[in-house]
Amino acid sequence: MPIGTAPVGQSVCSVEPSSFYAPSCSIGTQADTCCNLEQGHLLVTFCASLFGCLSGAPVRRQSFRSVARADLRHGRSPSVWNAGSGSSGPADSWTGHGLWPDRCDGSYDAYCDPSQEVANVTAVLESYGQTELLDYMNEFWIGNNGNEDLWSHETNKHGTCISTIKKACYTNYYPQAEIVTYFQRTTEFFKALPSYDWLAEAGIVPSVDKTYTLAEITSVLEAKHGGGVNVNCGKGGVLSELWYHYASQGSLIDGDIVPVPLVGSGSTCPATGIKVRATCCRR
Repeated sequence: MPIGTAPVGQSVCSVEPSSFYAPSCSIGTQADTCCNLEQGHLLVTFCASLFGCLSGAPVRRQSFRSVARADLRHGRSPSVWNAGSGSSGPADSWTGHGLWPDRCDGSYDAYCDPSQEVANVTAVLESYGQTELLDYMNEFWIGNNGNEDLWSHETNKHGTCISTIKKACYTNYYPQAEIVTYFQRTTEFFKALPSYDWLAEAGIVPSVDKTYTLAEITSVLEAKHGGGVNVNCGKGGVLSELWYHYASQGSLIDGDIVPVPLVGSGSTCPATGIKVRATCCRR
């Protein structure tokens, strides 16, 4: 099902329902890049929390860091599963990394518009009264070098390449509104992908000795998501990231994203012997 709870009427595309627009990556080059994502594949990505990043201890609790990669023609979202003690991340949840757009084949542009880059995401969100969003991000969108470092990196590298949140795409644009949109919508998508719960329901939980297969992890997540999911591992076959693939319909400001099959490179985890233990997802 499409994901989309943003207020309608904020973008120039809202004269039509989001279903009016063809899913990104299903159409060729478009002149209207406000309503049709120029880099049309979206990746909502998840990474592990800092359990074990700080302590390196065997995992008794587990967190996930969610990295949302938005390629607005064809979308995928990576997630990392980190477990361990002494983490500053949440228990029993992945955490957010970013939203990445790509060109429907896994390739992507980065740092597309220096004029949209920002050094202090917190200050921007506070200026818009987004204290509740900030509280949530500080718990569920955690950076190994500090949250601000990760947040600014994600919006500067990937958010500036999302064509549907440019200034001209808003019906009533205010300075740096695109920064607010990027973090509001990415957080919304993250909340709709409870990866830890989905895996735990299938008995895939942190363990110091049990291992899992790529097929069982992938089948659980793709059945819940309805589209493609990259299941990525770090050294030693430790589960580290999940990338959920989406296409966009209309503007990211107030449109929808819909699950699509995986494109680009496949999962990096081995076929067998996948460990769910302490790891660290870095920007």
